[in-house]
Amino acid sequence: FGFDDEGKVILKKKPHNVKMNIPHKRSPQGFPKTRFALLDTSGSMKDDVNGGKEIGRKSIIPWGDKSKYHFGVLGFYGLIEYLKQNHLLNPSTISSGNFSNETILVNGLQEAKRNILSPQFGSTKINKNSLEEIFKGTGGLVFTISDGEVGNWDNIKSDFVRRAKDHVYFHLQIGSESKMSEELKDNGFSVVPIKSAEDLSQKVIEVTDNVYRRQI
Repeated sequence: FGFDDEGKVILKKKPHNVKMNIPHKRSPQGFPKTRFALLDTSGSMKDDVNGGKEIGRKSIIPWGDKSKYHFGVLGFYGLIEYLKQNHLLNPSTISSGNFSNETILVNGLQEAKRNILSPQFGSTKINKNSLEEIFKGTGGLVFTISDGEVGNWDNIKSDFVRRAKDHVYFHLQIGSESKMSEELKDNGFSVVPIKSAEDLSQKVIEVTDNVYRRQI
């Protein structure tokens, strides 16, 4: 559009076509639409990766910037940043849970962030009644982060494994193996050992990227 000599709007057309190569990324249609992170917020997550009290600075971050819990939080935010960079972030498809005395589940990006940043620091158990919501539907991206034994694992194991098989699921185990992590491996799931908590967010990105590349 342009203006003629009288100031009226007129349609203008270039005498020839101009082709321009514009860099872009096509999001794979098959990438999991729902993404769910379940973070252990039990008392032991307040410790450092070696189970000690060297949890770093607490002036800005009350739980310490070297605690296992803090690196778990960074793992969740690593996922969000990865999705954003790859044009896969849809706030309505993000969900999170934190488990300790209770299993608290929320949907939507902003609520998911608040939930991840609200540790309980109590016992370690996953409410069996929450499994249906955690593994809702099929074909989602679901991962768990924990540093030790889940107290009621024997009671939820069969239901957990059965439902997880309907999704792209992986588990990040901070420190030593647990009964949960060993039995997840026995059932064919990907279990990622985290020996240095600083690497946790990068591991989340790497595993998610492997999922992404398989779908392209």
